[in-house]
Amino acid sequence: MALSGVARYGYVYARVRARFADVLDAGDIRALIEAEGWDEFISTLMNTPYGKAATGAGDARELERALKQELTAQYMMIMRSVTEKRLRNFFHHFFRRLEVENLKAIIRLKARRHAGEPLMYPVDDYFKRGITMLAREDITIDALFDRLKEPYKSVLSAHMAHMRKNGDTLPLERALDKEIFTAIFESARRLHGGDRRIVSEIVGLEVDIANVIAFLRCKQEDTTADLLPFAFSLPFEKLRDAAFAEDIPSSIRSLPDGIIRRSLERAIPDYESEHSLLPFEKALRKMFYERVKSIIRGYPINIGTIIGFLYVKEIEIQNICAIAIGKEHEMPADNLMKLVLM
Repeated sequence: MALSGVARYGYVYARVRARFADVLDAGDIRALIEAEGWDEFISTLMNTPYGKAATGAGDARELERALKQELTAQYMMIMRSVTEKRLRNFFHHFFRRLEVENLKAIIRLKARRHAGEPLMYPVDDYFKRGITMLAREDITIDALFDRLKEPYKSVLSAHMAHMRKNGDTLPLERALDKEIFTAIFESARRLHGGDRRIVSEIVGLEVDIANVIAFLRCKQEDTTADLLPFAFSLPFEKLRDAAFAEDIPSSIRSLPDGIIRRSLERAIPDYESEHSLLPFEKALRKMFYERVKSIIRGYPINIGTIIGFLYVKEIEIQNICAIAIGKEHEMPADNLMKLVLM
């Protein structure tokens, strides 16, 4: 007999539901943006649930490190609270997205021979693959590949020669994206029917957006798009057809009607004014944020509330980090407002 939503999610739902009270609202974000300088920004942040993370943060990098620890702690709370094996397997791979982001950041750093180490999500204690250690300056890109463990070693091996020749890390990053989303959707296939549908709706939308962004970049550069091998609300053939349009606005208008096309259409004037794809990327991210919030509205007792909470926390932390960098560089509030999602 299938377990009810209450039986499957009762404990983890109660813990997540309590933490929704800590999510910042638009007024909180606006107050951080309008703070005068770094000290007032930190003082304002101290009066939010992020006060502990803000304590002792002398610059944006220190704050980002603390916020990444905070986000990892939320994932660990979920992993400790989920008991059903199929759910634990799904959230294991959903959590592993952060490890993949760590590895992509390290590869970019090594390929471009930049000094320093990127800030990592502190997930090594959970996954036990030592990814963070690979960021050390004394480890070359070749040594990094030699030390990689599965599933990443075999995933990247086919693209290593291309990267060494051209210095292009995008094929490796796309290979990592394909691996992690394949694992997420494979684990979702073992979930109950309603949960599978919700995963397709939320995570599938994230994948569709990633494919659209890749398509737009390649349209701008007149190259072939390397899409993730999944399609949910936007079939591949529709993107392929749109590629034959005269320009990017025409390509967007030729897409099937839906929330993706409508979001992109609203950003066309900004694109034509700025000659940049950033307005499209922000429009899609904002649409995703609003869609996630609408799915979890009312806090239904299902997997969507848990996934939605984690996505909201990720976006919220990205917002705070963007504001922190802006404050450090004395960016005007009006400019900062354009960087965050509210």
